[in-house]
Amino acid sequence: MNLDLHCHSTASDGLYTPQTLFDTARSQRLEVLSLTDHDTLANLEALTALAQGFFQVIPGIELSCRHAGENIHLLGYFDPQKPLPKALLSALADFRDKRRTRGLEMVRRLAQYYDIHIDPAPFLTREEASFSRAHLAELIQKDHPYSLQQIFERYLSPPSKAYLPASFLSVPQGVALLRSCGGLVFLAHPGLYKTPLEALCRFSLDGVEVYYPAHTPEQTARFRALCLERHLMMSCGSDDHGRPHDEKHGRLGTVPFSPKDLQPLLHRLGL
Repeated sequence: MNLDLHCHSTASDGLYTPQTLFDTARSQRLEVLSLTDHDTLANLEALTALAQGFFQVIPGIELSCRHAGENIHLLGYFDPQKPLPKALLSALADFRDKRRTRGLEMVRRLAQYYDIHIDPAPFLTREEASFSRAHLAELIQKDHPYSLQQIFERYLSPPSKAYLPASFLSVPQGVALLRSCGGLVFLAHPGLYKTPLEALCRFSLDGVEVYYPAHTPEQTARFRALCLERHLMMSCGSDDHGRPHDEKHGRLGTVPFSPKDLQPLLHRLGL
């Protein structure tokens, strides 16, 4: 089975529209795809409608959490045969409103301190979509000759006067939210964190994203062994954002994995 359980669209910080994501998934002959945008489900319905009769869409999300001064991301997977719970949609609406308030204040500060004037309207008109620093960086880049890395370093990160910290759930709060809404809770890309996987496993995870493009063969083997030892499920994802020449993330449907390792997760999702 060809699958990808981690990717992003224009609803968060990716470039894929539902249509281009569908087209790319078809070109890669995917049979199962999970759209896991950051803290939003805005493009899920459109992608699911397009995919009918072509491939299975697993409702998913990448939840932003914080632990020991580090950003930790949780992947939540939901039963494709059941409606998404209202409690989850309500919580995500609250996250969206807080992000938009933060983003608008950063827009004001960019103008005040750096004479950078941008119009956030293109992102704010999409009701359920998030408004993040990645969107601010895109808007800045349109009128200024800076790379995205330069924009983040100069204007959108400490100690920039325009920077505002985001509000995050703790990892236990994120796990509790996803589980209370019927989701399976996986740790995204454990190889990218300073906090060891062994320490994060104490938060009652259902599984771990073992197969990931930035993981070394040694990391993959270690994470897999830990999952087997602790009876945790495993997942596989490219984290594709649809950006050309993206060296930070993989490409849709190209991450190799052991089909046997993913059988427990697929079984839980009714596949």
